[in-house]
Amino acid sequence: MELAIHIGYAKSATTYLQTKIFDKIKGVNYIGRRYGENIPNDKKLPWVYNFVFEKDFNASFYEKALLKHCEFNEVNLISHEVFLRPNYEWVMLKRIKKLSGAFNNIKIIFSIRNQAEIILSRYIHDKNGFSEKYDLIDSLDFEGTTSCSWPVCHDTKKVNSSQNKCICKKLGKKVINVPHYDYLRLWCLTNNLFNEKNVHIIVSENLRFNLKAEFENLCHFLGVRAQNSEFGTLETELVNSNGQQQKYINLKEQLLRSKFFFEIKQYFKSSNLVLSSLIENNFKKLGYL
Repeated sequence: MELAIHIGYAKSATTYLQTKIFDKIKGVNYIGRRYGENIPNDKKLPWVYNFVFEKDFNASFYEKALLKHCEFNEVNLISHEVFLRPNYEWVMLKRIKKLSGAFNNIKIIFSIRNQAEIILSRYIHDKNGFSEKYDLIDSLDFEGTTSCSWPVCHDTKKVNSSQNKCICKKLGKKVINVPHYDYLRLWCLTNNLFNEKNVHIIVSENLRFNLKAEFENLCHFLGVRAQNSEFGTLETELVNSNGQQQKYINLKEQLLRSKFFFEIKQYFKSSNLVLSSLIENNFKKLGYL
């Protein structure tokens, strides 16, 4: 029995993939993450949080949780961006590897987005939980030494200091771990554990500009036939994303006049050049370089 896991990144069109793409692939049993008030809680994959963060990890418990929803004659697919958290990547991947007792093959999928834009989107999402506003540049940790302890980090306006020991409470801002977005590094980590043939990258920009090809590549990786489906456009999803799109556009226009985009591109330039060649995607055309 085969299992494919889409691990993130958050803010790389994950909700679009989960609601518009994964459930429409013929020959794939999409288990979740699903959304909506009428969706059973187990389809929202609440166990993923413990899978990533708990100290006493028990692989057999999660194998049983998964097997209840799996089909033997299809590729079983789960998707949850919480799998991929700063400073937990290697721990999480090794835990996924331990599920091999129940599955004869495990495939890893991760979706990416131009680092400057994904960091900007992360910042806009994060800063809404803080009473004191802070600038994007002040939230960036280029050394990768700090990391929010989410999900135990809470809204700083509502939780007292004795309950919330996350560094975000102390600093009054959500720290963004910049090295976390080194996609080449994650590519190497996943290949090391799962073999290159079992690792696939979805380039989120291609969902906007070349959806058919990106969908066909995903189906080929999963070993199923690509069939025509109606997806709805990624542009529509972005515009309708909780009123955040206009904030994103306005802030992006401001940052384009600053050094932010240039500095982020320079930081990731060498690794993006290598990865662009490895996965045969024109990152320069897509704004990564």
